[in-house]
Amino acid sequence: MESKLNLFITNEKRNRFKIVLNPKLNKISLIFISFILLLILTLQLINANFVCGQVKDSINNNSASWYSVRVYYPDKINNYSSCEISPEENKFCCDAGNISGKPFKIGQTIYSEVYDTETGYAAGPVNLISTSEGYDVFPVMQLEKVINIYNPKSRIILSNSSSIMLNSSFLPPYNIIQLDNNFNRTILCNNCSIYQDNASFQFGMNNPKIIASNGNRNFFENLNFAILKTINFSRNEICDKCKKNSVVGSKNISMKVVLNLSNEISGMEIREYVPISFKILDAKDGLIKPYSSTHNVIIWNVSGKDILESYTILSPKKGILNTQYIFKSEIEEINLTTDNIIVRGFLPFFSIHEKGIFDSTKKKKYPKVAPNKALVLNLNNKNILQVAVFPNKKLNNAEFELKSYLYKGELEDVLEYYIFDTNIDLKDMSKLYIKFKIDKKSLKNKGYNNVSLYGLKDSTWEKADLNLIRQDKLSYYYDAYINPAEGFVIVGEK
Repeated sequence: MESKLNLFITNEKRNRFKIVLNPKLNKISLIFISFILLLILTLQLINANFVCGQVKDSINNNSASWYSVRVYYPDKINNYSSCEISPEENKFCCDAGNISGKPFKIGQTIYSEVYDTETGYAAGPVNLISTSEGYDVFPVMQLEKVINIYNPKSRIILSNSSSIMLNSSFLPPYNIIQLDNNFNRTILCNNCSIYQDNASFQFGMNNPKIIASNGNRNFFENLNFAILKTINFSRNEICDKCKKNSVVGSKNISMKVVLNLSNEISGMEIREYVPISFKILDAKDGLIKPYSSTHNVIIWNVSGKDILESYTILSPKKGILNTQYIFKSEIEEINLTTDNIIVRGFLPFFSIHEKGIFDSTKKKKYPKVAPNKALVLNLNNKNILQVAVFPNKKLNNAEFELKSYLYKGELEDVLEYYIFDTNIDLKDMSKLYIKFKIDKKSLKNKGYNNVSLYGLKDSTWEKADLNLIRQDKLSYYYDAYINPAEGFVIVGEK
């Protein structure tokens, strides 16, 4: 059969193509044309002189996603092309053809590196020899902190002396080290990778700056800590028939948290961990967040010397036996107190103890988060495959982890329950994206034929619009966008 398609491809200079088509086309012709166009596009991309690579997260759990990579020739380091590291596997591809001042040629040495003075991280440089065979690949880089502070590590230092040990290390070639304290700048050392010595500060708040330089670029590390001689703390329960660390069931209890410090502090966090069996009715200006399967946390941002905070809780119902619950208080990294508060039962001579889970694991940090640069948590080895947080403004050093807990609440048929362990406030989120899978066999064995997803905000569950995106022999795969939330549950449907 004579084809209705007359196709002529003329190879011109630099792989340009001219396509002449007969206007009478059938569906097969259109498919064939689409294939040719895709082939041409692929050939054009192959000749685009891409140089690609991967950057590992830092060893202190700092994400490399969205950092900018620069590629350049060694004799023209100020002329460069740049691209961003993708959250998917931390890979990047830059177009070396966009480097100004020098044309791309086969056999040239090209360098790539990351340096970000705002966050204090760098990677590389590494290099490759250009081949123009598809794309060239750099050796793998790893994100590293240029200035590492080992002491002072805590934001509050209890000491009778205002002189403290500075213990730091520095990433080469940034080895010219200075200290800026109260606008007085002194050189600590030249050409050193480690510095250990005493430095004099003042009681109360201190905001020194450590500077590491290679002569051309400066990295800064701002320290913010308070030196205190003493901290006095008390927590008091106020209610009818309350005693010290002993209350009755089903009562509104006013809790008073009092700190008396030897010196002024500014912008510090007090955290009060409250068992979930106690309903938090009011926390004044404190932020209430889920913390673990056993506790919620109230966070106050405080300044001053004499500090008073309060909150109101409803105690759980009275049981047969006394029940002891763990309350814990912290200011920054300092544990103020851990108390057992008893809810008195009908048989006061016998007690049971409720557990307390206080997780001290270090959360992953995402320094480069903005409305067009979502925080992406990839969990490809779990049922939850991916969580993405879309902020409504730029956020510095965002922290985010996903914690799974056994659900105890009013919802029925809950299959999985997750809480976000994050320092991102709900008001700074615009939406979240969740992608997960469910095992077909497990779902059927439990008597369910479908699932739903609910987001948690202010103790209220909001049902999401869930999409079945694909399925294979073993699993269903779903995704959903949800409104700003503290966590979510996956619920089975019969």
